[in-house]
This record gives sequence, structure tokens and C-alpha cells, in this order.
Amino acid sequence: LDKFRDLLTLMMSTLTETLNYGNEAAASEALELLIELAGTEPRFLKRQIVEVVGTML
Repeated sequence: LDKFRDLLTLMMSTLTETLNYGNEAAASEALELLIELAGTEPRFLKRQIVEVVGTML
């Protein structure tokens, strides 16, 4: 499950950057991929939820 840690960091950075630049289509795609990751590896995301929520606030 740790193999996804770097991926999550990159996904959250991408999501933040796309929203900051107003690129809603890319942000939506990044969010869809994050949702897919959550469905595939829910145990991983559960351990990283603080990072995910912190990034979104």
C-alpha cells in the first residue's frame, strides 16, 4: 500500500494546481482518478485521509 503514497502526493499537487489555475476540466479528471484510487485501495486512502482533507481545505 505504501507504493501509492508518492502517487497520492502527486495527485493532490495536480488537483491543487489545476484548481488554482482555474482548469476545472483537469481538476475534475484528477478528482475522478483519486476516487478510482479510493475504490481500488480503500485501506490506503483511509490511512492518508488527514493529508487528503488537509490539502482540500
